[in-house]
Order: sequence, then structure tokens, then C-alpha cells
Amino acid sequence: MDELKSQTAIACWKNLWSEVVNDFKGFPVIDGEVNKIIQTARYVGGEGLVDMKGEEVEEHVEEHQKVLTNEEMEDLVKSPTEE
Repeated sequence: MDELKSQTAIACWKNLWSEVVNDFKGFPVIDGEVNKIIQTARYVGGEGLVDMKGEEVEEHVEEHQKVLTNEEMEDLVKSPTEE
């Protein structure tokens, strides 16, 4: 369900049952998190942050969605002295 884009759901339902389709803009929890990221970026400021848009955040998240292997996760939590 996380991979389903709102535009895809709208297009499917519009063909199947157009009376129930409205201007769905996304799931509130996801939209809320994106808004928090944008607010934080604007607070921090700087080039590329003060004018950040929701679409940019969503694109970035989609580009970096990947399930880590156990080995990759272990590498992330290793302290520099362990190696």
C-alpha cells in the first residue's frame, strides 16, 4: 500500500466508480510527515531548504526506499572502533 501513488488510485477508481472519486491528495499521515520535513527545512534555512516543496520530499523518499539487508544494518550501527 505504501508504494501506491494517490494518482494511480484516483485513476483506477475514476474508471470503476466515478461517483465516489474526489480530489484525493494523499494519506494524511504521509502528508503530515512531509509537512513536518518542510517546516524543519525552512527553519534550518539555507540554499535548497527555504523553498523546499512537498513534491521534492516525496520524490527523494521514493528514490531512497530500499530494504536494507541485515549486513547493511549492522554496518550502519557499527562504531568506528569496531572495524
